[in-house]
Amino acid sequence: MCSLHTSGIGEEKRGPLGPTEVFLRMLAAPVNPADINMIQGTYPIKPTLPAVGGNEGVFEVLEVGSKCSKFKQGDRVLPLSAGWGTWRSEAWCSEDDLQLVPADIPVIAAATITVNPCTAYRMLEDYQQLQEGDVVVQNSGNSGVGQTVIQIAAARNLRTINIVRDRPDLQSLIDELKSIGATEVVTEEFAQSYRMKSLIEKMGKPKLALNGVGGKSSLTLLRLLVDAGSMVTYGGMSRQPVTVPTGLLIFNNVKVYGFWMTKWASASSRTN
Repeated sequence: MCSLHTSGIGEEKRGPLGPTEVFLRMLAAPVNPADINMIQGTYPIKPTLPAVGGNEGVFEVLEVGSKCSKFKQGDRVLPLSAGWGTWRSEAWCSEDDLQLVPADIPVIAAATITVNPCTAYRMLEDYQQLQEGDVVVQNSGNSGVGQTVIQIAAARNLRTINIVRDRPDLQSLIDELKSIGATEVVTEEFAQSYRMKSLIEKMGKPKLALNGVGGKSSLTLLRLLVDAGSMVTYGGMSRQPVTVPTGLLIFNNVKVYGFWMTKWASASSRTN
């Protein structure tokens, strides 16, 4: 038997700030797939209801408590924990829940820095010892993570093969991704055809594959890897399982990992 509740969210009354509390104004907060999944109840983090959505965003400090030592009025800050609830106009919390943002980082960049860029950086850093000239292949190449992977890889002189879905304006997307450092941009259909073999022969087999899609697309990535290469799965936008052929595990010694930025952050110190 089901019952329906109607909840109203009114203007909260704020009393005096605690000694180490800060009062914040929201400047910008993005909408990520994980935010929608959390609302749907399909994400591992399930906040107590009623709850505010949003996992990342940047805030301006409007007021600080009498013993607040980390921030001052006008500072820009980020919430440290996932599920914090950034889709709000104002907030107040302990100063220990926040991270200072350098003033020279633009608002939009600061609002989107804690999920996609950090995920991209950690995957490039933690799973293979990549050297200049090495190849990284990824699906979902035009996603937030994908575009950050392209830029970090280009800065490190790594080469990238970026797989995207076909679309009417494909050439425009290819030009856009190449303008930020992509080496090659191909469609899923191309990647699953004989033409991909010629591209791999020209560039060399990838040491690292980054999978944000799952299903058939992830199998394509696995088959491209060099012996002892690694595939890291950070998303599953196709909602299809990742299937790993036994032969690739036994004879090619491929390694398969999963990555979730929230879990990495909870296991690491603030310095990391």
